[in-house]
Amino acid sequence: MPAPSPDTLKQLKDVPRPAITFAVARADGADVAYLGGSDFKVVRLDLAAAKPEPKELYAHDSYVTGLALAGGTLVSGGYDGQLTWFDTAAGKVVRTHDAHAKWIRRVAASPDGKLVASVADDMLCKVWD
Repeated sequence: MPAPSPDTLKQLKDVPRPAITFAVARADGADVAYLGGSDFKVVRLDLAAAKPEPKELYAHDSYVTGLALAGGTLVSGGYDGQLTWFDTAAGKVVRTHDAHAKWIRRVAASPDGKLVASVADDMLCKVWD
């Protein structure tokens, strides 16, 4: 499916939050988005709801700055240097790892969800399977 023209895009909803949002992840075709931000929390939003309300899933020890969906697993990274794997179907954290010596800036997943990459201020890009 081709990407929509920027000229035809329109805002559908406002979702206010009491924190700065640094990261967002959404599965293609899904009405669910995941947000991470300055409140150290990872939250789930039901975008199909008339008024989406953030539901807290788990928290980091500092800002959440990267999110990626790898299949049914949400991977988050933060200024605490940790990566956290969260099983979206089971609704639970399955792994937390001290991944970097400094702030994680971004997390990305391969299209097939088998690999996850993280980059941080320790000047490293790490690839996880």
